[in-house]
Amino acid sequence: MKVAQVMAGNEEGGLEKHFIELCNGLVAHGVDVVAIAHSRYADRFVPEVTIESVDLARGRRNPFALYKLYRALLRHNVDIVHAQASKAMAMVDTLLPWLTLPAVATQHNLKSNNKYQHFAGVIAVSDVAAAALKHRYVTIVHNGIAPSLQPSQATLNRLTNELELPEGPIFLSVARLVPAKGLDILLDAWQQANVAGTLLVVGDGPEEESLIARTNHLNLSQRVRFLGHRDDISALICLADALLISSRYEGGPYTLAEALLLGCPVLSTRVGMVPDYLPAQFMCEPEAPSALAHLLTTHLGEPKGLREKQGGIFVAARQSLTLEAMVQANMSVYRRVLDT
Repeated sequence: MKVAQVMAGNEEGGLEKHFIELCNGLVAHGVDVVAIAHSRYADRFVPEVTIESVDLARGRRNPFALYKLYRALLRHNVDIVHAQASKAMAMVDTLLPWLTLPAVATQHNLKSNNKYQHFAGVIAVSDVAAAALKHRYVTIVHNGIAPSLQPSQATLNRLTNELELPEGPIFLSVARLVPAKGLDILLDAWQQANVAGTLLVVGDGPEEESLIARTNHLNLSQRVRFLGHRDDISALICLADALLISSRYEGGPYTLAEALLLGCPVLSTRVGMVPDYLPAQFMCEPEAPSALAHLLTTHLGEPKGLREKQGGIFVAARQSLTLEAMVQANMSVYRRVLDT
C-alpha cells in the first residue's frame, strides 16, 4: 500500500506532530508513505518516508500550489491520498476530479464547513467532530502519541532547581499562545479561583506579549510564570499536579493524551476529544472564565485526591491514546476505502 500524506501548513503544533508521527508510524508497519509538506519538516521523518517538499501554505486556491500538489501526486503513483486538516482537504478536493485516486480526509477541528464531496472516507479526531460531519463514511480516530519515558527523579529534581520552582502545587498549561487556546480565559479564571500554587505557561506565539501584560494587569506575576517554548514537556507534566486546558476550540489536544499517559490529572474546557475521556465533573464550557474558575477551585485544592479520582481515566488512555492504536486505525480506514 502506497499512501500520500498531505499537509498544507507551515506552523508548529498538534497538527504537525500528528502528521509526522503518523507518517513515521505507518512506514514501521510496512506502508509506503510519501509525505507532501513544507520543507521545514523534512528532517523529522524516518529515512523510510519519501519526502516531497512542497510549499502549500500560500493559499488553498493558489494555482501554482495546486499545480505542484497535482504533479507530486501523479509523480509518486500512490494508491490513496490522505489530506490532513481543512486547508489540505480543500486543495486535494479541488484536484480529485482530475485524479483517479481514492482519498481520505482527517478533520482536526470544527471550523471547516467542507462538504468532502470527493472523499471516499472522513476521519474525525473526536466524537464531537464526527457528529458535525455529513458524510456516508465517518470514522473516529483519536490522536494518539508514542508514550514518553517517565523521567527519573534526578531529572525532575534538576528541573525543579533550574526553574527555581517555589514550594507548593504546580499547575501546567502547554499551548501555542494564540487566541484559540484561550490563555486569556485561563488567566482571568486563575485570578478569580481560590487556588494555592503556581501556574506554568509553556509555549510561544503571537499572543505572548499581550498575555504577559494581562498577567501583570491582573496582579498575577507572582502566581504565573511564562516559560516559552520547551523541549522537556514530559518532565514538566510529571512535575505538575495537574494540566489545565482552556481552549476555545480544539482537535485533540495532544497535551490531553500526553498528560493522561503520564498519569497527570487534567481539567479542561469541553473541546475536541476531551469529552471522550474526561467525565463532566472535570470539564466546563469554553469561553467562560467564571465556570473555569469554579472548576479549578473545586478540584485543585487537593491535587492528590484529583489524581486518585482520575486513575481509571489513565487506564483507559493507555489502551486507546497510543501512537500504535492511531496508526492501526488509520490503516483500517485505508483498507476499507481501497476494498470498496
